[in-house]
Amino acid sequence: LRASADLVLPGRPLRGDAPLGPLVRRRMGDEVVRRMLDPMVAASRAGHVDELSARTAAPEIHAAAAAGGSLIRALRARQRAADPGSDLPPFLGLRGGMGALVDALAKDLAEAEVMTGRPVTALRRAGSRYELEAGGDTVRADAVVLAVPPPAAAALLEGPAPEASRLLTRVPFASAAVAVFVYPPGAVTVPPGGTGFLVPAIEGLALTAGAWYSAKWPHADPGDGSVVVRAFAGRAHDDPVVDAASDGELLDRLTGELGVVLGARAAPVEARLTRWSAALPEFRVGHDGSIDAAERALARDLPGVVVAGAGYRGSGLPDCVAQGREAARAL
Repeated sequence: LRASADLVLPGRPLRGDAPLGPLVRRRMGDEVVRRMLDPMVAASRAGHVDELSARTAAPEIHAAAAAGGSLIRALRARQRAADPGSDLPPFLGLRGGMGALVDALAKDLAEAEVMTGRPVTALRRAGSRYELEAGGDTVRADAVVLAVPPPAAAALLEGPAPEASRLLTRVPFASAAVAVFVYPPGAVTVPPGGTGFLVPAIEGLALTAGAWYSAKWPHADPGDGSVVVRAFAGRAHDDPVVDAASDGELLDRLTGELGVVLGARAAPVEARLTRWSAALPEFRVGHDGSIDAAERALARDLPGVVVAGAGYRGSGLPDCVAQGREAARAL
């Protein structure tokens, strides 16, 4: 009932940015924020919903609020306009995994030199050009795209562009972990049509989300009745669960929590953990303004150097594709 009040509550169009949690709470109540918004955001964005920028972390909700009035009506209208009767499945992947995309892009760079395992340790101006120290060698360039997280860009820019460097250090990052479990035949039951589940923070679990991996992606089905489940942990930079626990401790905790959530009748027969340290950017209110200011300072001090990637204008694949194209246009 409280959520449906959004349909009749008056409201003025949102101007500027706003924290995501209070914005939705005013329209739809606290239960929607705690039970729906929080887990949906935690599954794809790090941070607390009451601190996250609506404009950057949830642009669809921000646009709906900017229209004024009901969020439900505005979001429905946007959905109909963007996807009129599409028969595409809700999830799409690539045969061979997402790494195939990187391999194809590298192969397509026929006239480029691709160097891997050569970390860039310094960037400096050399007349109208730039020099980068990479793996002990000096690489000269007319222009540079720093497609690295803001903390890495800030370290490289500390000397040649100190103001941009200072602004980029404001972006907080959270660590995450991904665990893959293989359950023996009959150990867990996959709901018909299900692809996974999200976990609200109020449950007090390290687990933030889970995916029925072998049901979601047919190529990942072992074919012997086993079920592959992918589990995720990591919410905000001040949540120590991922960084504080050892691999064994984190796997044990996720195994226990997952067993309860799934109603598992047997333990997994195989488990693998992958850590992503300081990998999830937290888009807090004012994030766009800080990035705008950093880009202006960078253009002033180092014309021909631009930034792009998950920590700047959105962390999804479409966001990063758009940023890559914009970086190319800018240069």
